[in-house]
Amino acid sequence: METYSLEWKDVDLNNELIIQRDTKNGTDHELPIPSVIVPIIAHLKQNTEQCLEKGEKMPAHLFFSPKNPATHYTMPRKPTDRINDRISFTFNPHMTRHTFTTIAEAVGIPKTMIDRLTNHTNTNDVTGGYIHTETETLREAINKIAAYIQAKITSEEKVVKLYG
Repeated sequence: METYSLEWKDVDLNNELIIQRDTKNGTDHELPIPSVIVPIIAHLKQNTEQCLEKGEKMPAHLFFSPKNPATHYTMPRKPTDRINDRISFTFNPHMTRHTFTTIAEAVGIPKTMIDRLTNHTNTNDVTGGYIHTETETLREAINKIAAYIQAKITSEEKVVKLYG
């Protein structure tokens, strides 16, 4: 839900950062935007601005509801149901976090950094509390994960295959 409710004011395309406000653990979460995604978000912003009628206000949310632009999308139930009709297990959007963390581990990202990227806190990990990861280190990690995903996509195939 934190991504669905992301607002344009919390997207810094110049510095390639997003801030998710007031997350589940009660903190703001600043993350680098993967380089491959930056042009997509810039294009989304440009298209949204171009589609506005003269004098219309820019919707606050990146993923605003067309029925009510003052609100954001919620869980995409119909697309999720269509996916589930075609696969042998039950998929939900939260599972993409499992994929993300699995890929992060596969490309050698340390668990403390995976926790930072996913905004997980572990009060039992004293050492993890000593580590203050720099934004550029996170950027390197998130781009490494994005590169792994990109390497799995061919020009004919536009999605990453899901295996159950």
